[in-house]
Amino acid sequence: MFSSVLALDAQLYLFIVDELRTPFTNLMMPLFSTLGNFPSVWPFILAAPALRGGRRARTAALLGVSVLLLTWLCGELLLKPLFARPRPFEVFPDIELLVPAASGWSFPSSHAATSAAAAALLWRRHAYPAARATFTALAVLIICSRVYVGVHYPLDILGGAALGLFMAGLAFCTLPGLKSSRLRDV
Repeated sequence: MFSSVLALDAQLYLFIVDELRTPFTNLMMPLFSTLGNFPSVWPFILAAPALRGGRRARTAALLGVSVLLLTWLCGELLLKPLFARPRPFEVFPDIELLVPAASGWSFPSSHAATSAAAAALLWRRHAYPAARATFTALAVLIICSRVYVGVHYPLDILGGAALGLFMAGLAFCTLPGLKSSRLRDV
């Protein structure tokens, strides 16, 4: 059963990189993918309110960046070695990568994990619908770009997104500084 899921995952990957690429998206998706490179755009977005806010804003920013770091460490140091899934370009060497080859294991995607965690944290902190939509759209573009540019399978980004959402949810339940801090209130 699991081997058939992995086979379907590989077929979906090949469909995306063989059939869905266009000249315009070939220019845009590597840019979104780069925004997720460590340390990524997310710590800066999460920390920005601390520049103008008070103690609560600084606390929320520090906790948010800490959640991102813990999410990244969990994926890179715990889950990737545990699953040890080769990158798709190692399995399909004829695929043209649109970004430099990523190192390490493929599952879960750290870009997806940190982007999902950041989007969840920002969703919770922002009372403004336009900001929520913007951060969510950016996270989705960064996450999806990883398959499009050729460095992850679809299941890698789903697993990464699940990790990020889990870590953000855990943070909301356990860190008092994230439970009730809305940027409008800060």
